[in-house]
Amino acid sequence: MGGKTQGKIEHLRFFHQERAKNKQFWKGIERLKFDSDDRIEYRFCYWANLGDGWKWGQFCPFYPKDILVKVLDALNNEEI
Repeated sequence: MGGKTQGKIEHLRFFHQERAKNKQFWKGIERLKFDSDDRIEYRFCYWANLGDGWKWGQFCPFYPKDILVKVLDALNNEEI
């Protein structure tokens, strides 16, 4: 497949989701720009606090419809 690719997060947008008293999520999207060819890609990701501190995640995020609509609207309106 290949090695690591260098780049940077150019912009990000997150929306708060509170599911229970001790469970909080910030779900969103990051715009990434890669150094090798200046291509732009997007990564869905989240921050979660399940009562034991904040953790970042990118694998299989679940988005409720209201947050997914906000993320896609921000992407379509070039706010990301």
